[in-house]
Amino acid sequence: MILFQQMIAFFIFMLIGFYMRKKSVLDEKGASALSWLIANVANPALILSGAMSGGGAIPAKDLLITLGTGIGLYASTVVIAYFIPIILRVPHREVGIYRNMTVFTNIGFMGYPLINALMGPKAVLYASVFIMPFHFLIYTYAIHNFEYYAGRETSKFSPKVLLNVGIIASLIAIALNFIQPTLPMFVTTTVTHLSNLTAALSMINIGSFVAGMKLKTLVTDRKLNLFSGLRMVLIPVAGTFIMKALIHDHQLLTIAMITLAAPTGSMAAIMANQHDPDSDLTVRGVALNTVLSVLTIPLVSLITGVGM
Repeated sequence: MILFQQMIAFFIFMLIGFYMRKKSVLDEKGASALSWLIANVANPALILSGAMSGGGAIPAKDLLITLGTGIGLYASTVVIAYFIPIILRVPHREVGIYRNMTVFTNIGFMGYPLINALMGPKAVLYASVFIMPFHFLIYTYAIHNFEYYAGRETSKFSPKVLLNVGIIASLIAIALNFIQPTLPMFVTTTVTHLSNLTAALSMINIGSFVAGMKLKTLVTDRKLNLFSGLRMVLIPVAGTFIMKALIHDHQLLTIAMITLAAPTGSMAAIMANQHDPDSDLTVRGVALNTVLSVLTIPLVSLITGVGM
């Protein structure tokens, strides 16, 4: 099973990061610098590589279908996220945290590298279009959830936040896809080598992040454990079966499955640190979901028959 083998490789990378953090080779400052490199250089290069991989331009119709499917999926997860805190009976203070952990998956640090490994760089371009709603929701819905349920006035939305590196790289990749310019070899070589950094560096960074947590705290929170079962298995399995009934494009279906099955994303933890005075729950949720994902992503793929 290709997906399972990829997750084993990712787990090995995570172990390397875990070991480096425990031995103080990669400290918190170094991990922060590594996060910056991945988010602002390696990931954008991976997105751009999808438009430089040859094979002709992706039709505008296909990209619009991809965007529409992504909007539908994220709208559905927002609805599901509304009910999760009710099912778990979490305190009012934690409602926004659980909603954000439901919606925002680690599609950047884990999803893109996994999609690239399974289907190649062209699929990453599709994925970057698919998750455009993510970039809008993280700066609107996520911030509202953190601040409203913390009892503070929600920050005013600024359109400037949408001009982030993920959106910009996606728009440039879409433009390159349609223009199909002949680029100098040094440009394509640079982008290719930088994009190849993404998978290993992302997983090493995640491993170092997990190493900074007290592992005991990840297994003693009953509500968080129940949430992880819902979030990492039940929701992606049910969601993927529903998507199978609606989508017949295997590549698009695989992107949707990985988006649903990926663990709660590091962006949720970053936003929590900025807007939630008690961000520990989000950080623990990200760590626990990430560790579980090594087994749950292949399990979701095996149950649904998608991504195999």
